[in-house]
Amino acid sequence: MESHLMDMDELMEIMDNDKELVRECFDDFIVDSPEMLRKIKMAIDMKDREHLEKTAHAIKGSLRYLAAHNAADIAFKLEKMGAQAHSDVETAEDVYQSLANECKKLRNFMENYDV
Repeated sequence: MESHLMDMDELMEIMDNDKELVRECFDDFIVDSPEMLRKIKMAIDMKDREHLEKTAHAIKGSLRYLAAHNAADIAFKLEKMGAQAHSDVETAEDVYQSLANECKKLRNFMENYDV
């Protein structure tokens, strides 16, 4: 069941097996994640470490809540890049692309998931 994208058993446990809540959370992520990704991209383009750390942290929290561990780990890499003064924010572009691709797969999965 798309275990590489989301741990559905863990998600159902988090959501107390409330399928309506799962659908609402999926719908929220489908709507909200493009804007969250846009803010991360803007922070990278502006070389704004503080904003990168903050926005990556926010999407990481959403992804962890949804038991999307691989995507959350990628977001955490971006968060750390923002937090580390000696990191080169320009190298964050590749990590961002990985996160954007993973979120696209997640949105596709969520849109087609029959709760």
